[in-house]
Amino acid sequence: MSAPVAAPSAGLESGPTSPLGGTLKIWGGANLSDKTQLAEYTVSNPRTLDERWTVDVVIACRQGNSYVPGTFEVLTTAGRRLEQFNRNSASGGQLSLAGALIAGERRAGYISFEVPADDQVAKVVLYHGTLNPPAAFWTAGS
Repeated sequence: MSAPVAAPSAGLESGPTSPLGGTLKIWGGANLSDKTQLAEYTVSNPRTLDERWTVDVVIACRQGNSYVPGTFEVLTTAGRRLEQFNRNSASGGQLSLAGALIAGERRAGYISFEVPADDQVAKVVLYHGTLNPPAAFWTAGS
């Protein structure tokens, strides 16, 4: 696992980026400009689970008492934007994105996506709210 990287404010077309396996510091949760809320996100271990493209996610709240974890999507090499698959898996262990985190809280689990067989994941994208730009990106290997 790589060392956490401080995340600059996300722009409209870019945000802090790390290869899969990296850790990014994300300020603000639902309000990206809020410098009282800080969490570190690690997205790693890409694999197929229950016939879905899956990664492990760890969210560690470092500062604040109402950090909202956000949602994930993937961008594929064919230009598709796919939402996270949210049904229960036979394997258990999905990451809970419900509710806010408090300082010292750590959540870990996996998230999955239904990626067509003729496509590959290029990036995992973290969003905080529907009006905010992407908060962070993790890039898949080539």
